[in-house]
Amino acid sequence: QAQADKIRSVQGMLQRFRTLFNLPSAIRGNIRKGEYDLAVREYQKAKSIVLPSHVGILKRVLEEVEKVMHEFRGMLYKSMEDPHLDLAELENIVRLLLELEPETDPVWHYLNIQNGRIHGLFEKCTVDHEVRMEILQNKRHEKVLSDSKWRQLQQESNKSLEVDSAIGDSFQDDQLSSTFMAEEADSLRATYIRRLSAVLIQHVPAFWRLALSVFSGKFAKAAAGNALADSEMNAKSGANKTDDKGAEAKYTNHSLDEVASMVCATVSVFDTKVQNTFRDFEECNILRPFMGDTIKEIAKACQTLEGKDSSPTAGIVSAIF
Repeated sequence: QAQADKIRSVQGMLQRFRTLFNLPSAIRGNIRKGEYDLAVREYQKAKSIVLPSHVGILKRVLEEVEKVMHEFRGMLYKSMEDPHLDLAELENIVRLLLELEPETDPVWHYLNIQNGRIHGLFEKCTVDHEVRMEILQNKRHEKVLSDSKWRQLQQESNKSLEVDSAIGDSFQDDQLSSTFMAEEADSLRATYIRRLSAVLIQHVPAFWRLALSVFSGKFAKAAAGNALADSEMNAKSGANKTDDKGAEAKYTNHSLDEVASMVCATVSVFDTKVQNTFRDFEECNILRPFMGDTIKEIAKACQTLEGKDSSPTAGIVSAIF
């Protein structure tokens, strides 16, 4: 009889924790179907369960739940790398991560991704430009070798015919060829600066406006709402305010000044690349149309950064140029 009672007791306990045993697969299913809010609720439910200290298998189930949610957090952070992520999707991802008590500030993580993406676009412009310049250099080198061989053949032919070599004509041809190559190189430099300017104009103001929306409280309200919903209905208002502040502190441990420094550093990268390229321009091409177009592109970039909410302390940014 005692054995039967013991078995029934164990069966009853297993019945009570049946939901817990199913949680890992249930949460995985919710995530797979895109029901992220439900997955978070199930996880929070699991965390609220008080386990008997002697039931080790239940602890292993909770460890599996934690593993699933760790992967889920990683997936949410990874989704922030999507260049087409809109603000509504970002807010939802941040809200979910805040409910999961992340170790890394999700908003700051996203801002770093976006800043890194801008730097990556600058570097892509640089790499593409260097490849084009290398192709042009190889083309120039091949032409020099070809012209040299041609002159040698011509000189040998003239010697056999006892005719004077047309050295003056060859020199003039070399000058024309060199001028053409220099103009082509400067045209590539102008294209490079135009592409850099396009990256800056398209991405830096948008990045700064995003930072302004974040630090003006857009995400703070979402976090505060979550903290309020999760608090008990009979909690004191003072306790709720404390929870709200705690929720905000999880991702407001960085300041807008830090983002401003980030933007200024990004603009400085643009400035360095542009100035270095300008130093390489040939003086003989200073009046060519592409030079004027290049200066207009840089002026447009400056005007964009000086626009309202387009960059931090526009005066400092414009002074970089």
